[in-house]
Amino acid sequence: MNTDLFTKGFKDMLAGEHAPDRGAAIKPCRLPDGDAQKQQEKRKSRGEKYKKDGRAFLAENKKKEGVQVTPKRPAIQGQFHGVPAASRPATTP
Repeated sequence: MNTDLFTKGFKDMLAGEHAPDRGAAIKPCRLPDGDAQKQQEKRKSRGEKYKKDGRAFLAENKKKEGVQVTPKRPAIQGQFHGVPAASRPATTP
């Protein structure tokens, strides 16, 4: 880091002076044609895989002993807020 340029820029900012307009020199960052679509397809397939894996996990987990299935929480096992499931009062939907 060039400390002299940093110090000059900082002093200019404090004095209310603005940096020269370099907007024309800055080019937008864009992916080459087709790359954006490939990235989108990759994210979509990865999301579908995670969704499938998550559903498979929940299906297996609800078969385990001590797991409670509720409408809002698909599978709760063991302790909830530090209170064992067996000692909590039963709730009605």
